[in-house]
Amino acid sequence: MTQAYAAGARGSWEEPASHARSGPEAGVLSAITDADCSIAVWQRPVDAVVHTRVKALAASERLELRLNLTPAQLKHDLLASITAKSFPLGARDPLLNDIERLGRHFEAIASTLDVPQAVTLRLETLRDDGCRRFHVDRVHLRLLCTYLGPGTEWLTEDQVDRDALATHLPNEAIVRRGVPQRLEPFWVAIIKGERYPGAAGRGQVHRSPPIAAAGAARVLFSLDI
Repeated sequence: MTQAYAAGARGSWEEPASHARSGPEAGVLSAITDADCSIAVWQRPVDAVVHTRVKALAASERLELRLNLTPAQLKHDLLASITAKSFPLGARDPLLNDIERLGRHFEAIASTLDVPQAVTLRLETLRDDGCRRFHVDRVHLRLLCTYLGPGTEWLTEDQVDRDALATHLPNEAIVRRGVPQRLEPFWVAIIKGERYPGAAGRGQVHRSPPIAAAGAARVLFSLDI
């Protein structure tokens, strides 16, 4: 069963958000195709093996991978695409296995859309505040999974001042009330962007969490179409 929800900045639960869906099973991600849904979240637990692997990789080197893929490559040839970049993930690497799993879920949803089927994959270590201003992505759909560090922050619809957003005002004007919601590590979210059919002016508002002042780091995986 899925539920509408708004997760608080540290995972607490607030009043339901009608445009959001969440659940403990991967099937909840398909709710993103509902007309009234702009964010779907699979609230999966931390995988200890993958977490240990990510921490080791992040400590030894800066993870930096960007690939442009077809859906067929995402579904069937992700290992070959990654190893062609001399990236330090082998066929049995637990992180790669998890990335492949998320890629299959994303491809299954993206393949139902009548949009250009080009996918951008990113796996990166972030040590700055990135996109600190709240915004909507100029994509159709984006999958997000933070493996290490604070997760992406997002706003419920009644928290957003869309006029302030459109006129490039600062966050203090965009956030009408309360604190931003935050995804927990290993949670998987698919969000609608500005280019999703019928979502112009209604895409999911979000931002990268501020981390630079605390000297924190994040390992973020994303897929865009």
